[in-house]
Amino acid sequence: MLSVLSLTINFRGSTTFGRKFQTMIWGDIGHWELEDMVAARNWLVESGIAKPEAMILTGRSYGGYLTLLGLSKHPDLWVAGIAYVAIADWAMNYEDAIDAMKTAFNAWFKGTPKDKLESYRKSSPVTYAKHVKAPVAIIQGYNDSRTTPRQMEVYVDKLKSLGKDVEIHWYDAGHGVPNIHEMIRLLELQLKFVYRVLQ
Repeated sequence: MLSVLSLTINFRGSTTFGRKFQTMIWGDIGHWELEDMVAARNWLVESGIAKPEAMILTGRSYGGYLTLLGLSKHPDLWVAGIAYVAIADWAMNYEDAIDAMKTAFNAWFKGTPKDKLESYRKSSPVTYAKHVKAPVAIIQGYNDSRTTPRQMEVYVDKLKSLGKDVEIHWYDAGHGVPNIHEMIRLLELQLKFVYRVLQ
């Protein structure tokens, strides 16, 4: 039997505590959010609530992005990661995303990839792919126009070329799961992955 504890946090940059709290990360995407996630992880361990050898990082969409970033920038803190419809390469994702998302990225990075390429690169998990140590499971929609498929294919190929333990599971839809049957299938895949890495 597998017992699971889930902790969800309102990291800096989330919408819970007003506009100032939300926009304080703009221009430095990924940094403060990840600091808060690491602090939460360490609190769980130091409080005796969770075991460090069973700590899995997971998230969806922006949380999926932070999952990939956390696995590469703090590789010794997690035994595995599950990233659901995530961003691995901000610049490539910008190229393929819908206009509404490009507008959001312009605000977050204070410019386009042409203007702020180093910021886009610094915030992208693909930049740090060689540092990943833990197994990674990725779930991605073929038709996602927010967290686009091409950049994820490139990221997975890079991890594989580096000999990393990565698996990717595709579904035929966009940023959300199309039906309950597909949701069950993807949940089963995630559970199998968790059992594999924790055994």
